[in-house]
Amino acid sequence: MINPQSRETRIEYWFIDLGSANGSFVNGRRVVQPMPLKDGDRIRLVDREFVFHLVERLPANEEAPQSELTMLESRSGHAWLLVADIVDSTPLIRTVPAEQLAGMIGRWLRECASVIEETDGSVNRYLGDGFLAYWMGDEGIASRVTSALCKLRARQSRSELAFRLVLHHGEVKTGS
Repeated sequence: MINPQSRETRIEYWFIDLGSANGSFVNGRRVVQPMPLKDGDRIRLVDREFVFHLVERLPANEEAPQSELTMLESRSGHAWLLVADIVDSTPLIRTVPAEQLAGMIGRWLRECASVIEETDGSVNRYLGDGFLAYWMGDEGIASRVTSALCKLRARQSRSELAFRLVLHHGEVKTGS
């Protein structure tokens, strides 16, 4: 999966293997955790190879159509922010075979994202060995966040990966 993520004034693209059986590779290296992509990276899935092309600007002789120009939008509101990451991921990467580790991390990311999405939250950013998720609003959000935390805590006790959770609630500014 290729996931675009806003970073200051630009968009970054991250490649994420969600535990595929055959594995996925970027520039010949097995993807075991989310990995940032850059222009020209070679992505191999099973027996197919793709080249990632990043177009940062339109060529000088082309202008963006008026309908594609957007206005910068920013808004404030209450949000619950959740950061989750794998405990001791560096030693894990060094000791667990790449094929096995990719499956473990992919399953973990998929399970956590499923819990967050079923409680009306969103995964905002993948962070290599973790992710940032959020829930916006006031009405009934606390009960959905509580439900998500209970489900994630239950997964902690039976997960093949040790992971930690950090939750924050407060006023945030979103948008560009």
